[in-house]
Amino acid sequence: MALHYNFSSILLLAFIYFMHDHMITTITARHILQTPSFSKPATPSFSKPTTPSFSKPETPNFSNPQAPSFSKS
Repeated sequence: MALHYNFSSILLLAFIYFMHDHMITTITARHILQTPSFSKPATPSFSKPTTPSFSKPETPNFSNPQAPSFSKS
């Protein structure tokens, strides 16, 4: 574990050294090597969108018209 930490620190130091055109100071190098390893970033959690609920429309209730009744006379 310690070997992995030292190796990754050296790689980070080399990367910064080349990115800054070989202009890195001893203080910066010491700061990089003494900085603890980075913590894993928190995984963002997304809330599930709620499905809108619609009420079922009521079926209209039509009454049947009464048939006219004719009396036979």
